[in-house]
Amino acid sequence: MTTLTVHFDRELRRLDPEDAAAWRAWLTQHQLDYMLIACPSVLTYREPTKRGVGEWLKMHEAAKNLAERAGTDGEFETPPRTTMAGDDACLGAYHLTTAFRMCIGAAIDHLYVLTSLIVDLGRLNPSAPYSVARGILENAAASFWLIHPRSRDERIERTLQWWAQNARDQHKATVGGGTTNDEIVARVKELATARGLDPDRATSWPSSTDMVKYADIEARTLERIPVLLPWQICSGFAHGRGWAQMGMLQTETVREVRPAVQQMRLTNSVDRMLSVAQPRFHLLATTLGRRCRDEWVLRSVPLGK
Repeated sequence: MTTLTVHFDRELRRLDPEDAAAWRAWLTQHQLDYMLIACPSVLTYREPTKRGVGEWLKMHEAAKNLAERAGTDGEFETPPRTTMAGDDACLGAYHLTTAFRMCIGAAIDHLYVLTSLIVDLGRLNPSAPYSVARGILENAAASFWLIHPRSRDERIERTLQWWAQNARDQHKATVGGGTTNDEIVARVKELATARGLDPDRATSWPSSTDMVKYADIEARTLERIPVLLPWQICSGFAHGRGWAQMGMLQTETVREVRPAVQQMRLTNSVDRMLSVAQPRFHLLATTLGRRCRDEWVLRSVPLGK
């Protein structure tokens, strides 16, 4: 339970998290109508509905299955004579499958932590679960972005971009020692040139926002999965933004402090959290076990959908 003293002139409407138009209209109208004054917090949450409990149990079992497989030698191997194996053969040491497994592994790990927090520990803090859900979506979106294009050249270019950015990030964090950023970027450019790709473009890097937007467009086409708005909501929580807290959490007026200034109690709920967790779960399912293109083959994954 988070208690906020809020300047709040208009009544906050409860909005469907998947209704992007309504959310954006509300934000335009209300974003300057409240001011956070104080924020003492303790832990509480509303009782979940039977549907909410059932959906979380299904996601938890799937997450546990995926986490166990991710830690088992030989799982998630790419069979020979598949599209991804052919991509790897064109990339030298900078494999698509390695980049993909790192991204999808991080998404699975975040999903397992989130479902374990709620199902095993019975805890639902007001803000932290949304930050964890953001980690699921960003990594699932990056995985999807890597493997989704039908064009081999496009998949290779995106893989080279991933490796070049990985080298740059490592260089910023651990200056000195090992292969330098310049050496790795030079190798990536050589691979791009040999493939007939633009070496500068192959070492550029789109933002996480770009990847999420790409997944939002393409995953909606495949499975009608909303991605962008849930990610924006979770990013709002991760950065402590009031619009996300006031829009997603259950609001209750505690008392009127003075005219037009109220003390509000904001409470998270398992059902409300489900509305942002499920799009991440289904994007993960689409990326792992469904045919993003005709030639892509991976083992089927029991996701309990």
